[in-house]
Amino acid sequence: MNARTITVALAALALLGTFVAHAAPKSGAELWLDCQAPSPYAKGLCAGFILGIFDSMTADNEINGFSACPPAGRSASEIEGIVVQWLSKHPHNHHLNAAGLVAEALSGEYRCRDTG
Repeated sequence: MNARTITVALAALALLGTFVAHAAPKSGAELWLDCQAPSPYAKGLCAGFILGIFDSMTADNEINGFSACPPAGRSASEIEGIVVQWLSKHPHNHHLNAAGLVAEALSGEYRCRDTG
């Protein structure tokens, strides 16, 4: 093998490791740290994660058994604020999966009406 082939192989492995590391489920503690960080990048990770869960739930998807039925016209900052406030009140849950915690927060705020 020549030096170029080895360099390319090592770079590919490094990139693969980066993607695998990000594939792990995010904990509530990790989300909380992103949401509280002064960095715009971390704040963007927080908002993006929360809004991704929100979008999934508004498409009639349950997450960890939770569903949400928000009225139309809710702003991104309002949605993020609901979740951040919920996380601040439930630090004992931060070890759990962040997606489930976001879903629980949104479900509590935007309960679906029983149509049955």
